[in-house]
Parts: sequence; C-alpha cells; structure tokens
Amino acid sequence: ELYIGNDTGPTHLAAAIRTETVAIFGPASDSSLWAPRGERLTLIDGDDAWPSLASVAGTIGTLLTA
Repeated sequence: ELYIGNDTGPTHLAAAIRTETVAIFGPASDSSLWAPRGERLTLIDGDDAWPSLASVAGTIGTLLTA
C-alpha cells in the first residue's frame, strides 16, 4: 500500500504502477530532473542535504492517517 524509497529504479516502478510512493531525494540527485512520475507520488527533497528524519516521518504519518 505504501512504498518509501530514494532515487532508485524500484521507486520509479512503484510510482509507475500507482502504488502510494514517497520518494526521498538528497543532495546527489536533482529531483526536478529525476523525480518519478505518478498520480500517487509524494516527493521529499532535501535540496543540499538529506531531508530530516522528522520531515520524512511526518510526511509518512500524514499519508498513513489520510
């Protein structure tokens, strides 16, 4: 029901098959170029650093209670 991953092939596949997907991007990947596409995608981008654990946990918590 929910896939959580970073910028990897499995994350792109999960988004493509309409699985609720949380894609986490850190400093090494440009999410504006490499983010997966999908209707049920939530993107967490840390820009110049990895996003905080609190940010990721809060996003996941919101999705699970919706």
